[in-house]
Amino acid sequence: MTPSQAFELIQRSNPQRIDETTALLTCVCQIASAEDQTCWSDLTKANTHWVSAKLKEIGNDDEFEPSRMPEVGEEFNLVIVKNLHDNILDIFFPTEIFSRNEEFHDENFDRFRLVRVAGIEEKGAFSTKNAFYRSWIEGAEPVLRQQDDPLPNPKGFVRDYSAKAILPLDLRTWIVDKYPENTKSAFFQVWMRRSFSELLSSLVNRLDWSGEEVKYYLDGPPSVEFHIDDAEGKRLQAYFNEAAEWVFGNASRDAEARHELFSHELAREYRSDEFASLDSQCLRSAQAAYRAYIKHKSSDAIEALAKLRVSVIEETQKISDRGHELAKSMWRDIAVAGTPLILRLLSNSTDAGDISKKLAYVAAAFLAVSILSQWFLNERWLWSQGKAREVWKTKLHIAITKQELGEIADTPIARSKFDYRVVAISVSLIYLGMIVILWRYASGAIQIG
Repeated sequence: MTPSQAFELIQRSNPQRIDETTALLTCVCQIASAEDQTCWSDLTKANTHWVSAKLKEIGNDDEFEPSRMPEVGEEFNLVIVKNLHDNILDIFFPTEIFSRNEEFHDENFDRFRLVRVAGIEEKGAFSTKNAFYRSWIEGAEPVLRQQDDPLPNPKGFVRDYSAKAILPLDLRTWIVDKYPENTKSAFFQVWMRRSFSELLSSLVNRLDWSGEEVKYYLDGPPSVEFHIDDAEGKRLQAYFNEAAEWVFGNASRDAEARHELFSHELAREYRSDEFASLDSQCLRSAQAAYRAYIKHKSSDAIEALAKLRVSVIEETQKISDRGHELAKSMWRDIAVAGTPLILRLLSNSTDAGDISKKLAYVAAAFLAVSILSQWFLNERWLWSQGKAREVWKTKLHIAITKQELGEIADTPIARSKFDYRVVAISVSLIYLGMIVILWRYASGAIQIG
C-alpha cells in the first residue's frame, strides 16, 4: 500500500485523537465499509514505507490478527511506526506535525532536508532555505535540499520572556524560497500558520506567553503589544517571509540594524489592534532608512579601511623586523660563543685547553638562554598583537565584512608570520648546532687544535 492510499484510507475512517511525531502515528479509527476491511488488512502487511502498522483493540491493547479484522463501524487504535532517516521526515497529518510543541521546535526538526507529505499533489510542493516539501510518492528517488548559509540567530535581537522557547533556532527552516503553485492547499495553509508565527517571533523586540497565546511586543515608538490569530497569520506570511529574508538574509553584518529599523517601522504601522492595512510600504520604509544608514556609514568605512591598511603594513613590517633582529643577534651570539674555540686554536697549552673547555660550557648555556628568551619574547609579542587585532576587528565588523577583513588583514599578516617562523626555525637550528659543538668539545668528545 502506498502512503497516499494509506492516508486516504485513514481519512475515510473518521480518525480521532490523532497524535503524530517524527517516528510514530497513532489515532482512533473505525472501518467505514466492508470494502475497507480488506484495505486495512493490506495496511498491516510488510511495507517499505514504514516499519509496521498495527490495529489494536481499544481498552486492552490486543492486536487484531489479519484473519480477524474489526467489524464495520467498530473503533480501534491505529499505530504506525515510521522509518527514521537522518535528513528525511515523512508526514501523514501536517496539522499535528506543525503544531507549536517542543519536539518540532528545536534542531531535531531543523535537520531535515526533505519533508514528504502523504496526500498532497505536486502543485502543493514548495521549498524553504532548509528543505524541500514534496508529495510522499512510492518509488520516487529522494532529493535533499542543499543548505543555504546559516542566518543570524534571532536570540541576539529578541527578548523571550516565556518559558516555552518560542524563538526558532534556525530561520532557514521557515523562510520560503519557492512557493507552491497551489497556495490554497490544506497542507500549505497549516504550514504557513506555523511559519508566520516563527517569522513574526523573530522580527519583534519582545515576546511572552500569556498562558493561552503568544504576546508580541514592539518597542517603537509607539510601543505596541498585540497577538495574531490564524487568519491574519495566513494572510501575512508572504509579507513577513520577505521581511525576514531582508533582515536576516545577509548573515555577515548589519542584521541587528535591519532588525531594529524594521521593528520600528512595524510599530509605526500598527493600528487598532491589527495589521489590517499592513503592506509592503512598511518594509520599503525600513529599507529606505537602512540605505540612508549605509550612506552615512560609508564615510566611516572608507576611513576605517585606510586606517586598517596602515595598521596592517606597520604590523607586517614589525614582524619582518623581528626576523631580521633574530638573524642579527645570531651572528653576535655566535661570535661571543666562539671565543673558547678561538682560544684553543691560538694556544696549545694544557691550561688554555682546560680554560677553553670551561668557557665552552658557559658559551653553550649562553646560546641556549639567548635563543629561548628570543623565542619566548617574540611569541609573546605575536600573541599580544593577535589579541589587539581581535579588538579592532570586532569594531570594524560594522563597516567591513569578515571576508574583506580576511583579505585585507589576516592573509598578509599570516604570510609575514609564516616568513618569520621560517627564519626563526633556521636560526634556531644554527644555534642548536653551535650548542652541540660547544658541549661536545667541552666534554672531550671532539678535539680542536
